[in-house]
Amino acid sequence: MTQTPPTVTTVCIAGCGPAGAPLDVLWYRLPKAPGDPDGSFARLVPGRLLPMIDRGSYWQGACTMPKGTVASLRVAGIEALRSDLRKAMPFLSSRLDTALRSWEDTGFLEVRVNRLRRWYRPGLLFVGDAAHAMSPVAGVGINLAIQDAVAAANALVAPLRRGTVRERDLRRVQRRRAFPTRVTQLVQRAVQRQMIRATGAPDRPAGVPLPLRLMSRVPLLLQLFSRFMAIGIRNEHVALP
Repeated sequence: MTQTPPTVTTVCIAGCGPAGAPLDVLWYRLPKAPGDPDGSFARLVPGRLLPMIDRGSYWQGACTMPKGTVASLRVAGIEALRSDLRKAMPFLSSRLDTALRSWEDTGFLEVRVNRLRRWYRPGLLFVGDAAHAMSPVAGVGINLAIQDAVAAANALVAPLRRGTVRERDLRRVQRRRAFPTRVTQLVQRAVQRQMIRATGAPDRPAGVPLPLRLMSRVPLLLQLFSRFMAIGIRNEHVALP
């Protein structure tokens, strides 16, 4: 008697496609020192938004720029970045020459916001960044990837145990996760547009847009936005047997 082998389903969780964002990001790392501000924050300079993420023992800094302009920044030399940081955050001045000696001390991220039209085919399922590349705005990419994985487990454990994973089982995962992905990406794109608008042109400062000012002044709005970005609109829970 011939035994039918169990169906093998591969789940891919990394990868990305064409860009779909108006900005790119340059990352760098700076040591912390006594007297530095507490917690994460951001500063505006003409043409740039400079977020600073508090990692405890060091700062993870970012320099946002309109998409496709990193080459012109590099032509200006690493001193151009150091100059922007000195103007925006004078307390960093003593560390910049040693921490940012060249562009090799930075990392470039080409921001992408996109998604596959179809996340599956027989024997294959894409989740996380492989299915939808997210902006670094609010750092929610890992959140959605974990939620995708939980939804995939809930939908596929029983079929995998039976040894018969059908295309409709894979389709269930996309149907459940596509809507929260689309909504989150819409919000990220809106925030990105506000960020670009806030920086203004290099020769014409713009200032903080009204929606961002409101969130900073109304705690409830900031809490709602933070909850949305952290949890999403369709949180997933492991379905125990």
